Amino acid sequence: MVDDLEWTRLVSPELSVVSQPVLGMKQSAATELLRRIDGDEDEFRTTFCDTEFVYRASTAPPPSG
Repeated sequence: MVDDLEWTRLVSPELSVVSQPVLGMKQSAATELLRRIDGDEDEFRTTFCDTEFVYRASTAPPPSG
């Protein structure tokens, strides 16, 4: 599941979005939380995920004229 929600294509102009793997982000957050609950006091970790910028009309150049 990614967060490129359908409604972003239904408005005018269609909205550009940063599409991210929502499920993977939730799993990473839950893993980090459980690690903390279990008493791990190591430094916080940085987690990276694949993203994609989805260009739509909201980032198009203005019409000429």
